[in-house]
Amino acid sequence: NTMDLATLARIYPGRLQIGFGHGVADWIRQVGEFPSSQVGALETITLATRQLLRGETVSFNTPDVYLDQVKLEYPPSVVPPVSLGVTGPKSLQMSGRAADGTILVELTGPALVEESRIRIADGQAEVNRTGEHHQITVFTHWMQGDDGPAVRSTWRQMVAERIAGGSLRQLVPAGFADEAQRLLDEGGVANLAARMPDAWLREMTVSGTVADCLTQIDRLSAAGAHRIGLVPPIGTPLETITAWATELNAARA
Repeated sequence: NTMDLATLARIYPGRLQIGFGHGVADWIRQVGEFPSSQVGALETITLATRQLLRGETVSFNTPDVYLDQVKLEYPPSVVPPVSLGVTGPKSLQMSGRAADGTILVELTGPALVEESRIRIADGQAEVNRTGEHHQITVFTHWMQGDDGPAVRSTWRQMVAERIAGGSLRQLVPAGFADEAQRLLDEGGVANLAARMPDAWLREMTVSGTVADCLTQIDRLSAAGAHRIGLVPPIGTPLETITAWATELNAARA
C-alpha cells in the first residue's frame, strides 16, 4: 500500500521506482476484485498514489476507489515516480494523463516505442501536461555472441510463442503483423519460428554481436526510450551476463 511505498522512499530517497499495472485478469476475478473499468481504476489509483506521496490530502469516490480526506502522516522527502506497465492504446494514453512514466514489455521494438510515445503525449495533452518529462522504460530480450544471426535464432521459438499467445499487435507498428498471422495460419507456431526473418528478431530483441546490440539499443533510445532493461535468457550464469555488460561498456567507451 501507499504507506509501505512511502516508507521505502523515506529509507532510500531517490532510489525507489514504482510500477503499477492492470494485473492478471483471471487472478483478479478469482479474488472478486475485478474493477468495473480496468483503465479507470488504474488511473484513479495512480492519481491518488501520486497525490498521497506528495503529502496532499486526497478524496476519491468512484466505483473502485474510495478515499475520504486521506493523508500520509510521513510523506517522503523525495517523491518517487510512478510508472505504469501498460500496452493498449487507451492505457498508454491514460498513462500520459496520470503517471510519471510508462514501462513497455519485451518484444517492444523501436517502431512500437515511437507509437507508444505518441499515444502517451496525446494523454499528456488532454490534461495540460505537455512538455512534462515522462520516463519510458523498455524491457528487451538480450543475448550476445560472435555470430549475430545464430544468436538471434535462439529466440525464435520463444518469440513465436509470445506472438501466437497474444503479442501479435506489438508487430503492427513495424509492419510485421500480417505476415506473422499468415505464417501462423499456414503452420502454427513451428512454422512462424522457422520462417521468421532475422529482421524481425533485430527489431524485437537486443541480440547478436556487440555492435548489433549497441545499434539496437541506440535505435530504442532514438525512438524515445529513456531506460532500457536488458533481459538475458533464463538460467544465464551471472559471469556471462557480467562479461556481456563489460563488452558493451568497453565498446561504447
